[in-house]
Amino acid sequence: MCKWPTLPHQQAEGTIGGMKSPPLKAMIIADTHILGWREGHWLDRIRREWMMEKSFQASMTIHNPQVVFMLGDLLDEGKWCSSKEFNFHVKRFKKMFKVPSGTDVYTVAGNHDIGFHYMISDYNRRRFDKAFSTSPVQMVHKDGVTFVLLNSMAMEGDGCNLCSQAINDLEDISWELKCAKGISEGKEMPAVCNGFNKFKYSQPILLQHFPMYRTSDANCTVPDAAPLDEKYIPFREKWDCLSQEASKQLFEWINPRLIISGHTHHGCYVLHNEFTPEWTVSSFSWRNKKNPSFLLAVITEKTLKLVSAIYQMNTQYFLYTSLDRNTEGFLSSSCKLRVKKVELRVIKVELRVKKVELRVKKVELRVTKSSCELRKSSCELRKSSCELQKSSCELQKSSCELRKSSCELRKSSCELRKSSCELRKSSCELQKVELRVRKVELRVTKVELRVKKVELRVTKILFTPNFQV
Repeated sequence: MCKWPTLPHQQAEGTIGGMKSPPLKAMIIADTHILGWREGHWLDRIRREWMMEKSFQASMTIHNPQVVFMLGDLLDEGKWCSSKEFNFHVKRFKKMFKVPSGTDVYTVAGNHDIGFHYMISDYNRRRFDKAFSTSPVQMVHKDGVTFVLLNSMAMEGDGCNLCSQAINDLEDISWELKCAKGISEGKEMPAVCNGFNKFKYSQPILLQHFPMYRTSDANCTVPDAAPLDEKYIPFREKWDCLSQEASKQLFEWINPRLIISGHTHHGCYVLHNEFTPEWTVSSFSWRNKKNPSFLLAVITEKTLKLVSAIYQMNTQYFLYTSLDRNTEGFLSSSCKLRVKKVELRVIKVELRVKKVELRVKKVELRVTKSSCELRKSSCELRKSSCELQKSSCELQKSSCELRKSSCELRKSSCELRKSSCELRKSSCELQKVELRVRKVELRVTKVELRVKKVELRVTKILFTPNFQV
């Protein structure tokens, strides 16, 4: 039915400070996965996030909860975002999931917001905590009901700064809860209790992103449970759920009456130790789940009742499943009218989206044609480039051969130069020899001249007349 679950008349009201008060009405959603700029088509992002925003705002208008809990993975790419991108997506998220004044909102971090334990940085964690006014561990008191909100990645148990801080905070909360319980029961409490804030004890509800330790979703039978091909996939500790050791510690420290988690994108209701129930909320995004859902909880100090509101966008009703799995039904007539109006708007928008998609397809066809032409031209260019490369290779080969021949010519020219130098040297020597020969010849001629002079004198002497008888 399109209304909050009802408690029995004698349990519908709790007491706070002796005054009767109505039960707390809480809405719980998980895994909205607001898309970033890296993954997902822009049209898909616009369409699905429009559906999320309108569905959430319609639910807020119809149900008007006092408090909204968001169980992590608010952003899809928070772990990769730069500061500018992160601030942009946070602004988008707060616009989509805006709540009226008087409604409180509490969030816990998910692995898509800050990363799994191995990739968490102090900067990313503090950035998320500051943007959504949260912390790794916090205890919230609301109308006499106690909630403990936990960052699941802080339960790795490796002694890191985040884990150490979370464990210290959980131990303090454990002591606070024990002291409050003991005081409410009229017991004498140790002196350590004097250092804690006084509040009326109510067995807490634990809210976190990861489910408690379980082997798989095999035992989940709620309408929005995982499909058969995913139900029997074994869970990995610290990835798909908390480790067995961390779950045991939380049961000892917190002793919750109910655990509400997300992360798996599928609904599940299980009992731990045959006593403590856990409800895993399926994703609120149509990108992760064909039938997104959220929880509506009516809670007092000692009692509670939950229903899961499951959106069936191809039909004209919501399916509500209670915690005890006894109530399933259609919407009341007034709610049907509201839902029909919303669905008519959705159908109109879907028609517009389809028209836009057709236009986009036409543009894509044109783009594909132009891309084919571009591919052909690119192929031709590649062929011409290959031919040019071949010709360049041949030119390189010829240039190499020319270089070789030029080297050989240089070598031969060097040898010729050497031989010419040797010839020059030999010619110089010959010239020197010739000079020497000429000198000798000159000397010989001089000697010959002298000889001739002597001969002439001799002849003169021989032919002089002797007039003496």
